[in-house]
Amino acid sequence: MNVSKSVLGVLFILCFSCEQELVIESPLSENKPVLNSIFNSGEPFEVELTTTFSPYKEIKVVELKDAVVSIFEEDVFKETLSYQTSTDAHLGKYVSNFTPSQGKNYRIKVTAPNYDEVTAKSGVPSIVHFDKAKIIQNSVWSINNPDLLRYDFSFEINDPLEEDYYYLTISSPIKRQNQQTQEWELYTHQYAEILISNLPDAKLYVNNGLIFTDQSFNGGKFQIKGTATTYVDARGAFDATEGLVKDNSIMEVHLHHLSKEVYFFYISHATSLLNQGDFYSEPGIIYSNITNGFGIFGGEAIEQQ
Repeated sequence: MNVSKSVLGVLFILCFSCEQELVIESPLSENKPVLNSIFNSGEPFEVELTTTFSPYKEIKVVELKDAVVSIFEEDVFKETLSYQTSTDAHLGKYVSNFTPSQGKNYRIKVTAPNYDEVTAKSGVPSIVHFDKAKIIQNSVWSINNPDLLRYDFSFEINDPLEEDYYYLTISSPIKRQNQQTQEWELYTHQYAEILISNLPDAKLYVNNGLIFTDQSFNGGKFQIKGTATTYVDARGAFDATEGLVKDNSIMEVHLHHLSKEVYFFYISHATSLLNQGDFYSEPGIIYSNITNGFGIFGGEAIEQQ
């Protein structure tokens, strides 16, 4: 009995004395620049530039406002971007005076005090046009929810021969009345949820859109079709408190032809969003093509009907 008590006593001491402080090593212990810019041929470059922050400290977004941001087109210097402060709660941006061109490659170089030089490369693909677009209101999706309508959509694209990457959204414009002119102006979009499509590798992404490749139909004409749902208020009022109105008579199809960099960024982000809340899933790693930093610098071309 005494031996048993002695053994138990030793085990008790061992269980409660095996304690050691461990220092958690974080890859973000040193702040690095975060560069975000997804650009297209219809608008000037806009670049957001911030820094990383430690996950063990208070989250605080810090902008880099004193950086020199240079753009090169086909490795030839094009312009130094100017910083513009935001008039609302959004981040300020470095903005160019020119718009990028389809089929051109671009490089960005950022120099900022106390940081290594940041660089990245990407290009703007050509616009992939589509035609024979049809959006037909099929029926009420649910008797219990008559404001949720179902639409069958289809359109035909002429896919280039090389490997291509796409992002598809369907939306209706939301307008707000200008109090000075009394004109109804575009405010934002409400995006339909694409539930079914004939795209075997499509993944759901933000704005209820689909990311996909041309792996199953590479090159030539291909008809994309599917089913989407959207909320329709018969009164036309979308948000009476803000004076917003949704135009129920219009549905717009947006086809984004993505550079490889933007596709990898979108698909990794989509996977990370999908895994959130799943205890057994592996943590998602967001793609970045930024040297000496994080974020995304990539081009796209948008066709809209």
